[in-house]
Amino acid sequence: MAIMGIAVNIVAGLILHKVSNKLLMGIGACAYTLSFLLLALNKSNSSYWAFCFPALLLCVVGADLEFNVANMYVMSSMPRSQQSVAGGIFQTVAKLCVTLGFGISTAIFNAVAAKPPSPSGYHAADPATQPYAAAFWFTVAASAASVCLVPWLRIGTQGCGNVGAEGGNVESAQPQGAQPQGAQPPDAHPPSARLPTDEKDRGSGGASASQEA
Repeated sequence: MAIMGIAVNIVAGLILHKVSNKLLMGIGACAYTLSFLLLALNKSNSSYWAFCFPALLLCVVGADLEFNVANMYVMSSMPRSQQSVAGGIFQTVAKLCVTLGFGISTAIFNAVAAKPPSPSGYHAADPATQPYAAAFWFTVAASAASVCLVPWLRIGTQGCGNVGAEGGNVESAQPQGAQPQGAQPPDAHPPSARLPTDEKDRGSGGASASQEA
């Protein structure tokens, strides 16, 4: 999981500004769903390399892809002076959701464990795994629901001047057509280079010349 996490974060950092983040969120949600499905189908006599090993790797893929996209979106949606606050709020909400998920899955596990083993079903011959399977089926349902919500996301590429909304590109933080602070219009001339354009200017110029003479 550690090796896969390093690899996924490196890849995410290289493609966040090139690949649609909506696609990355879809890949992450599907990876989550497939990971939990493998764990829900796992039995005591199942092969570790066929179920647990790929499930752990896919879980990391889902977590790191979705975390990178969501974290970048939250940070880029706020001004620089408030990005640390936005990051803190995002982390707090993420931890609260994890806690809520653990509470629900633990309640499901305890409820199934307190009942007599089911004599029918996929895990009928393996009663020890039935509480775990029930908890993992809940996670399959939750992650499958997130897959269904991906089409409604409106997020494009992020990073390297790209904004989170689809089709957006940030060239500057200034409004369109606004001049940079302290810059002059292209047709502006310095005061010393301004030529007299009316009778008053010519008259004042002539008076100054006569006084100097």
